[in-house]
Amino acid sequence: MDNCVGVTTMVGDYFLNSFPANPIQKNTIDSILFNNKNIKLRAKYKFIQNLKPEQQYYKQLKKIAIEENYPIAIVAIAKYNIKTDINLISTLFDRNETEDYGIDAAKVFPDSSFYPYLVKIFKNDWGRKYYSYPKWRNLYQTLAKYPSQQTLSLFDKTIKTKNDFRHQVLGKYLLIALTKYPAPLFNPLLSRITLRNEYKNNIEDEINLE
Repeated sequence: MDNCVGVTTMVGDYFLNSFPANPIQKNTIDSILFNNKNIKLRAKYKFIQNLKPEQQYYKQLKKIAIEENYPIAIVAIAKYNIKTDINLISTLFDRNETEDYGIDAAKVFPDSSFYPYLVKIFKNDWGRKYYSYPKWRNLYQTLAKYPSQQTLSLFDKTIKTKNDFRHQVLGKYLLIALTKYPAPLFNPLLSRITLRNEYKNNIEDEINLE
């Protein structure tokens, strides 16, 4: 509890966060998290999320992704950029609940196979009254890795919108994306994103975030 706000935490996560492990203990804990399919802790999610694409992890990641239906493991697999994994990665776009993972996967593995899914997400979400800010932030960055006339058209739609709030919020996310992942095709857009001061605050810090 924090004043009147309550947060639920798994007991295992609580203890792992409360008692720092030494390097030997951490290796043992990480091994258990990675290899025991019965563990559902947030610590397991974070461990897999931060894995580097090293060959020693690949086989177990595939097992976790398929047998445990664990979306973050598929994102970790995408980091290897292996063409034979495209069908598995594409399954992330099959359900609304895993779309965000699909965007993450296409960001680390920008294969053309995923582009139609990203365009569909953009068009579907653009027409919604309410939208997820983190999702849009990530979607712009992922699309920036697919420089094309169609992507340019989607970005131009953001700049031309007559909805001022949308132009400011999504324009900020677009500016971050174009700064992090520049492409000559998108350069003319930069001067057309006009943000008020309150939307420029902390933009440098946000650019440095993953």
